[in-house]
Order: sequence, then structure tokens, then C-alpha cells
Amino acid sequence: MDWKAGIIKAKDLPEGETVYLKNSYKGWGVVHPIKNEDGTWNWFNFWTGGSWWNVLVTVVIILLLLGVVMEFSNIISYYTECFEGVLQLETCKDQFRPLP
Repeated sequence: MDWKAGIIKAKDLPEGETVYLKNSYKGWGVVHPIKNEDGTWNWFNFWTGGSWWNVLVTVVIILLLLGVVMEFSNIISYYTECFEGVLQLETCKDQFRPLP
């Protein structure tokens, strides 16, 4: 596959089309502004960051963080149950005793 397949030269842009570019440490890249030239909000760029891949990555990161928080709260609730009574504490000590 040709690596230049997705690249459009400036002279081949449609009439009236505007492309915003920014130079960063990774080189030149396209910017997806959240406001249009007339000052109205571009809601697609505001909510998605300009592409659906950004939304997908954000959702995956949020789901991972929620999973970590839920697992942490389950572990904490399990350990707090160990201190509810003397018999429960002895059972927990037996379960978590290191192997000889």
C-alpha cells in the first residue's frame, strides 16, 4: 500500500476548504478546532476530538480506570469484613498465612 495514499497536496484541496496545521515535537499535524471560523461551536470536534479513534481510546481508558476502582473497592470491603468478629479474623488469618 502506498504510504502517500491519505495525503492531499495543498493545490488539490477543494475550493474554500480550510485545514489547520500545528507543528509539535512529532512534526506537523492537523488540528481539529472546537470553534468554526464564524464563531459557532463544532460539536463533533468538541465531543470526539476530531475523530472516532480519540473517542474509542478515551472510552477504553475510562473503562480500565473504572475496573481498577471497582476491584480496589471489592478488595477493601473484603478486608474490612475480616475485622467484624474474632472468628472471622481467625479465618482470614488462616487464609492469608504464608506457605511454609
